[in-house]
Amino acid sequence: MIKQLDAALTKINKLAGVNMTIPKATKAKLKRSRYFTTAIGVGGLTVGIIGSAAPLFVLGAISMLSSIVTTIEIKKL
Repeated sequence: MIKQLDAALTKINKLAGVNMTIPKATKAKLKRSRYFTTAIGVGGLTVGIIGSAAPLFVLGAISMLSSIVTTIEIKKL
């Protein structure tokens, strides 16, 4: 999915006449992002459950889903 998004953005940039280089996603960068997202997700879920804060619980759940998707993308690289 990352490669498809990169190709689409490159195509749009060429059509718009914009000279922009998009940083390439590497396994190391994705792993770092996954760890950070997981930590935020666990924190959000914990505070959401303990403090009965529904918005934090939802944000924590979304963060954990993001971590799962990032793991899938790491395997594709």
